[in-house]
Amino acid sequence: MTMSVDLQIVSGLSSAAALPGVLGAHLEALGHPVHQRIDTLDTGAAGCARHPDTPSTAAIVLVLPILGDNDLSDEHLLSLRHWRDTQSLAGRRIFVTLKGDRHVSDEFVSPHHPIHIKLRKLFYFLGGLKILPIKLDSDTPARIASLIAAELQAGSTAPCKAWDHLAQLTGRPPMWAPDRKLLDFDDEENGSSLLLETPRARLNDIFHAIRALTPRTLKLNRARLCDSDMTRLPAIPSVLAAELGSNCMSLQSASTVFPGCKWLGLGANSLQTLDLTAAPPGLDTLLVYKNSLRELRWPATAGCRLKHLSLYRNRFRHIDWPVDQLDIERLNLGANPVEALPEQLAQARHLRCLGIARTHIRRLPDWLLELPALVEIDISHIEDQLPPAQLGKLIDSGITLINKPR
Repeated sequence: MTMSVDLQIVSGLSSAAALPGVLGAHLEALGHPVHQRIDTLDTGAAGCARHPDTPSTAAIVLVLPILGDNDLSDEHLLSLRHWRDTQSLAGRRIFVTLKGDRHVSDEFVSPHHPIHIKLRKLFYFLGGLKILPIKLDSDTPARIASLIAAELQAGSTAPCKAWDHLAQLTGRPPMWAPDRKLLDFDDEENGSSLLLETPRARLNDIFHAIRALTPRTLKLNRARLCDSDMTRLPAIPSVLAAELGSNCMSLQSASTVFPGCKWLGLGANSLQTLDLTAAPPGLDTLLVYKNSLRELRWPATAGCRLKHLSLYRNRFRHIDWPVDQLDIERLNLGANPVEALPEQLAQARHLRCLGIARTHIRRLPDWLLELPALVEIDISHIEDQLPPAQLGKLIDSGITLINKPR
């Protein structure tokens, strides 16, 4: 059964042009209501107003003139930019059909043509933009209407208003994988974040848009976000995994904004103290490598039960491990000046992987052999300082020892 989708036609052609009306009639015949008259692009102060009875979700058919060299004139580009800036386009589908002189060999518009590139750049923030390949002419309205109807009925993912709004706020769209609910602000071209140097007033709007998108995984590395920024932002409870490396935020502020986190990465955040008092209660993985940590505060009142903790490359000389935190499965203490493992770990019956590379440990505790789940120990760069007899016993018990590459 064909599902009816409301349409609004906006034309950049002269008001006397008949083809937009012909196209509208074909769309009506295919079961898609076209609201009232054909709107025209207007460079006036009000722009092109949408009719009051036109649904805010109505798809837009945008009819534009195209020059002989498959380009858009500067005048029409200016009008189109003004129209874009005066309309609420987030979450709406836009179908662009181009009218211009054509020959049989010049019927199609290629993605490499200048007008195609300009339109993509102009509407960079719209996930629902479709530039139709067939030019509008006296013999093509029926075919173009069929293409639009087929797109509307294809069952493809509808454009997301929250995503379009977020892309517009950031200026360059972050990576969004809707099937995995993964939102990634990493700017791989510049090795930084798309949010780097974002005005703080706009940052609040961006986080509200993120909240509306309800991501489960969020990557916000190298954005230079600090605690004073985080305290002004809305909480995003949908986030289960947050990668927040190379910022300047504490565990407390990250937990406030992402209270539902189970996986949290705070590497290289200039942390000096790790206080798990305010950690999200469901947190089971915490990565705080490459900080300046010297102190671990993990009182019995902390609600989280970690299964994976990486303290790699910090400044711990001694670690007080809570006696009731025995769910740990993966623990990395590597590149810290610790000289001994916490004795409380002798009761960590679930510990599978232990990292002590580049530490000051010179002898392993005998209870390591009694841990039933232990399968791997990283001893790289200290293997020559550990007693060979101890290493032999570990190997004989089936435990894998990771050594430095040779």
